[in-house]
Amino acid sequence: MTAGQRWSRERPVQAGWYWFRDPLQKPEVIQIWNKEGVLWVDYYGVSLDSFGNGEWCGPLEPPHDQEAG
Repeated sequence: MTAGQRWSRERPVQAGWYWFRDPLQKPEVIQIWNKEGVLWVDYYGVSLDSFGNGEWCGPLEPPHDQEAG
C-alpha cells in the first residue's frame, strides 16, 4: 500500500490499480479501466457500479526506479 492511503468504501473514480477487499475473500489487486466514460473491473469484465461491495485502497503508484546496490 502506498504510504498514507487508507481503506475506504468509496469506489474508485478514475482508472488505475487498486486493492479491493471484502469479508468473503482475501484482498486482491484489481485494475480499473475507463471505456467511453464507464469504469470497468478488468478481470471480472463488469462495470464498477455493478461490482460487489467492499473496501478499496488506491490508486496504487508504481515503485520509483532505483539502482540496486
